[in-house]
Amino acid sequence: WICADFVALQMCESDSFRAMMTHQNPQCKHFSRNQATQTMTLKHDEIEQLVQLFAKDEYYALTMDHWSSCAHDGYLVVTIHFINNDWKLVSFTLRIGKTTGSQTGVNIVGDLRAILRENGLIEVNLVALVTDTAANMNSAGNLLTEDHEINYHYCLDHVLELTTGMAFKDENIP
Repeated sequence: WICADFVALQMCESDSFRAMMTHQNPQCKHFSRNQATQTMTLKHDEIEQLVQLFAKDEYYALTMDHWSSCAHDGYLVVTIHFINNDWKLVSFTLRIGKTTGSQTGVNIVGDLRAILRENGLIEVNLVALVTDTAANMNSAGNLLTEDHEINYHYCLDHVLELTTGMAFKDENIP
């Protein structure tokens, strides 16, 4: 619930939240902010191990997005996608977090390569990359395709958003 709805960890220690939970279930065991953090850290480590177990030596695709907060901090999210032995599509978020330095294509590629190394992923097994249409992401995608053959695509949602935005701004369209 905390992760799915981006709820602040301090919610765990809110008196009104605890009262609501106790009302719903009198046997409810309350947990602290620290316990929630420890649980999420353990879950993160489990997922990281699963990625390394399932994705090692496999071909995979990535989706990647980079954005700036209101405070001009850079953030990067990288998600891996691959087909497992049961022919099921598997997706994991490899990383979502703050980046340092300028948000150039070169720096984004450096961050991405560090994430791949940390997860035991072989870069030459990357077969496809999908990003938004921002100039720095386009630069990153082009830099990656220089080293080896990767199918690089723009996110269809981003392209549709840009296209419809231009159509609505066009004064010649009723």
